[in-house]
Amino acid sequence: MSKVGEVYSMMYVSAHAFFLNEKGETLVLQRCENNKYKPLKWDIPGGKLLCGEDVETALKREVSEETGLVVTKIYKPLSVFVNTEQIPLREDVQIVFQCDVLETTNIRIHTTEHLQYKWVRPEKLSELDCMDYLKDFIKKVLS
Repeated sequence: MSKVGEVYSMMYVSAHAFFLNEKGETLVLQRCENNKYKPLKWDIPGGKLLCGEDVETALKREVSEETGLVVTKIYKPLSVFVNTEQIPLREDVQIVFQCDVLETTNIRIHTTEHLQYKWVRPEKLSELDCMDYLKDFIKKVLS
């Protein structure tokens, strides 16, 4: 039974991978300027779960699609962020997992999704114009 005034929106769940290279840096990707959602913001690899897809499968798929890297281990979530700024159109739940990857070289980004990538020391992430969930992650986990 629904309550009077209850609002339903499309909910998107995303899984993101936080991992470090041998220099202690994390990989960040800059979204394309023509991206409908948060263009030009810095992001870490990951993305939306497909219908019926479990979180681990989605995370491995998204990291592979966006970077060419292979996730070998996924740890417990480091943070969960719920973005309600676009209700009633959409609501986003973004989960950041610490991960291990097979190797951290040979990054291959799709230029239709991202302009560029770079490796950044975690303490320098706050200097970038990041996605909201990543700002929250920096504040709650890395500070």
